Amino acid sequence: MVEPEPDDEEAQEVKSTPEVSTRWNCTIMITVIIEVIILAVVCILEYFLRFTTVFPIRKVNFSCTDNDISYSTSQEAGFTFDMQIPEALIYILVFCLPIGIILLTETGIWAFVSDKKKSLKAGRLKFMQVIRRVIRFSGVFLFGILSLMIYVDIIKLMTGRLIPSFLEVCKPNMSQCTIQSNYGGDELCTQTDEIKLRLARSSFPSLYSAMTTFSSVFIVLYFHKALKSHSGRIFRPFLSFIFLMLALVCGLWEIRTYRCHWTDVVVGYTIGLVLATYLGLVSLQYHKQRKDDDNIIQFFQQLIKDQEEENANMRLSRNRSLQRQKVIYSSPKTRWHRAVTTIQETRQNDPELYNSFQRDLSKGIDHYRDRRGTLIDTTRIT
Repeated sequence: MVEPEPDDEEAQEVKSTPEVSTRWNCTIMITVIIEVIILAVVCILEYFLRFTTVFPIRKVNFSCTDNDISYSTSQEAGFTFDMQIPEALIYILVFCLPIGIILLTETGIWAFVSDKKKSLKAGRLKFMQVIRRVIRFSGVFLFGILSLMIYVDIIKLMTGRLIPSFLEVCKPNMSQCTIQSNYGGDELCTQTDEIKLRLARSSFPSLYSAMTTFSSVFIVLYFHKALKSHSGRIFRPFLSFIFLMLALVCGLWEIRTYRCHWTDVVVGYTIGLVLATYLGLVSLQYHKQRKDDDNIIQFFQQLIKDQEEENANMRLSRNRSLQRQKVIYSSPKTRWHRAVTTIQETRQNDPELYNSFQRDLSKGIDHYRDRRGTLIDTTRIT
């Protein structure tokens, strides 16, 4: 059974010595191990930044009577909708929904499009193309969103901006506030949970807005860049608008519940959009360009193969059709006489076609005389 050829640069079959094949396998394994280590380090770093007090946060003093931080999460914010979104649901949608969409889409392509059913080989490693594509796009997405969370949390630690409902979380001791003229730090709070106080000091920028925007924009770019189908001209924009609307609703929900200021949400949108656009265009556009390069290379390889087959057939038929070879590989003089013979035969068999040819030829000769001032003898071809 003949193995189908791979159509991607990462799965080209190595047809060389065993040493080269072993070296290629080692390179693939080392690359995979390094990428897994990078993802693990990013996950661990985000955990310590987000859910521990290992990295200190900037502590800004506050006033017990500051109206900007005196809002309550149960207070009406003036929106036309009133909803409560669990934070766990945001994490599930942000992480699982894009990966699930990539998995379903790539599986559907592999199942229903014949070009995607190829088995790919890299040295002695053999796997389906759908597995490679799912791992590739999912890995880029996970790395991007974890890097985004680290980037946002570092900014939060450096700014330490208080959320609009900070006093509700802090629960200040009013008698202590009176003693210190309503101004102080964490010593005024009765809240003993350091993680809650830490999160209440990390309003800028909005993490949820950045995460939802990153996921939405990455999926939109995946629909329009990684998928080459020309169908679904309305379906793909429809899904894109739905995901972007979810990101918008998440930011409005944070403003509604006084978890962030509106400026924090806007900056979160911007950070998520920029990072998703960068990773999406670099990764997915590179994948598309490599696909185009592979198609060009495959075209020239097929062209060379066809030329070699034609040369082989010519060598095999040289002894049987020597006269035909002389006609094909004739000198310029021989080709001239052959053309003259063809014209004379046309004059006898199809006079109308010959007359049309003569008229066109005369026009061409007259034009050439006008341009070059050259006398041409037309009797040689008649």
